[in-house]
Amino acid sequence: MTKTNSFEWLKEIASKLATAKKRRKNLLDIAGFPRWETVNSNILAFYFDEQEEHNFKRLFMDSLLELVKEKEPFKTLDATVFDTPYQVERETNRIDILLRGIGQGDVSPWAIIIENKIDHILANPLDYYWSSVNAEKKLGIVLNLHPLSEPAIIDLDGEQIQFANVTHKQLMERVQQNLGAYFAEADDRHLLLLKEYFSNIQSHYDMEQPDQAIEQNMKAIHQYQEEIKQLESITWAAKCYVVNRVGRVMESYEFKASNWYLAGWKHYYKEVDGQKLPLRIYIDLQQPVFENKLSAALEFYDQHTDIGTEVFKRIEEQGWYDKAPAGLTKDDRNGGGWYHIAIIWDFIENKDNDFEAAIKRALNPFFGIIENGKSFFDLALETTQQVLSEKEKSA
Repeated sequence: MTKTNSFEWLKEIASKLATAKKRRKNLLDIAGFPRWETVNSNILAFYFDEQEEHNFKRLFMDSLLELVKEKEPFKTLDATVFDTPYQVERETNRIDILLRGIGQGDVSPWAIIIENKIDHILANPLDYYWSSVNAEKKLGIVLNLHPLSEPAIIDLDGEQIQFANVTHKQLMERVQQNLGAYFAEADDRHLLLLKEYFSNIQSHYDMEQPDQAIEQNMKAIHQYQEEIKQLESITWAAKCYVVNRVGRVMESYEFKASNWYLAGWKHYYKEVDGQKLPLRIYIDLQQPVFENKLSAALEFYDQHTDIGTEVFKRIEEQGWYDKAPAGLTKDDRNGGGWYHIAIIWDFIENKDNDFEAAIKRALNPFFGIIENGKSFFDLALETTQQVLSEKEKSA
């Protein structure tokens, strides 16, 4: 093994690493709900509804019943019973999806009880679900990622009732197979959304397959585990050093960190008479370690974001962006919980092996004097206070 401080091993391990296949994100990935059963049930309930705007009509219903009839002991099931109009319900008596035939009186002509599973094991009170539905004809279905290891059978007053088991993959493939008959009348936008749903379902199965690239990379990591651990220790020490030195610089300007723990970024704020100022400074603390860059933004936050546009406009009219030291850039962006009005994004010039001094130089565009003994930050704060005062008077 080579010594870590030679870093030659990094070139060797890099030559052995394989590029893992990148999976395309679908809409549910982007929304942050790729494995939420409630979200999946909401989508399925929408598709099972023959009256919905997608115009798929009974595509999902018919596909599901086809699959059920292919399984024992449901091959003799008379699916024509379910051909009448129906309504779709969510979380009725804790049932994930309930398809209930529309009829006269309190007793439905038929009902299909669907227990939908993505990640969790089947530990639901199927007997309660069955008993809670008042219908002449009932069918229970467990819809999950993989076939059940044993049949889902409930015992009610000595009568054994089995729930059919259909997988999400089976339903997805059958819907795709039957889609052609509904394609012409289907809503174009919902065809695209259906494709995203297919992609989400397929992703659950894709993630279960071995990833040869990752497994190859793991072997390389195992080979150089001691060097990697040492490098992680070195990196951690560098991160701590950056946090400490940036903190010291910000303290010299009377700014405090918003949190004490080591993070990839921090917000720094200033107090006057015990109250935080509406302007704070966000600093990315990863970049100085890995890219020798400083990224820092002057921003409004929380309830003060609504004045960002007006403050930005007035600073621009005063010409203070042009007078600020080199390195400061306009940044009129609203992120919801924050509103940037200026940003610093530049390489750190560590000329004298003094990182703290280099950070101070990098932050000079915010704190260097530009007019009447005041810095860009001072002038931006004055403008902010004027806007807030005007807003208070007009309220």
